[in-house]
Amino acid sequence: MAGQGNVVGSKFEELKDIIELVENKDRIGVCLDTCHMFAAGYDVRTSESFDKVMKNFDSIVGLKYLKAMHLNDSKSELGSGKDRHEFLGKGLIGLECFKDSDGFGNASE
Repeated sequence: MAGQGNVVGSKFEELKDIIELVENKDRIGVCLDTCHMFAAGYDVRTSESFDKVMKNFDSIVGLKYLKAMHLNDSKSELGSGKDRHEFLGKGLIGLECFKDSDGFGNASE
């Protein structure tokens, strides 16, 4: 989902389109990757921006489809389209996005 240009699913709208094509919705879920989201242009560097991105995901795809999150940092710039993972807190995303965030609020409901 990093948005390299030759993949599908780098934007929430594309994930929604894929889900709409699946007949049995009980058999599909989404795993969001913080590095991929950042590379695709979703700014998740602060708790406020992370919450905004998650609300955007909820309004487009729906939190009911969020089954997992891969939490990691990024070696590459916001919107770079490059999937370059880094250890948490060691890259360009940082740790603030996970502090006091309610972005996961209803994800388990």
